[in-house]
Amino acid sequence: MRHFAAGLLAVFAAACGSTEVAPDPSEDETAQARDIYVARTAQPLLGPDGKPAPARLALFHGAYRVVNGCLVFDMGGEQPALVRFGRDSTIVVFADRFSVDGQVTALDAQTTLGGGFDDENAYDLLVEPPPPACAFPVIGP
Repeated sequence: MRHFAAGLLAVFAAACGSTEVAPDPSEDETAQARDIYVARTAQPLLGPDGKPAPARLALFHGAYRVVNGCLVFDMGGEQPALVRFGRDSTIVVFADRFSVDGQVTALDAQTTLGGGFDDENAYDLLVEPPPPACAFPVIGP
């Protein structure tokens, strides 16, 4: 049905004098998006006073990448780090980019993040622990 609709759109566009058809995400891209592990916080991080914890002051320089099937931030060291995202954030990962709540970021583009490294109990703060191939340190706001 999907291919029929795309073909129908192409015929309609040709009849209207246009030869361009809007690109449709490939099934391969969609399949890849479902197979990528994304670290998500189980709950908002709270400070000792019970209010949202203040942002930590460390700055990380590097690039988002997909490594071993996980969305990570690669700072050029021995291993990358998992980046914590909010539990309710909508995150979609494609071959060359990812989006968080509609904001698109290119994979491999150099960027700077604020936050800090989590301690050895970081996996306890995640909705789902990472698979064994993604046993990286965790960073986040």
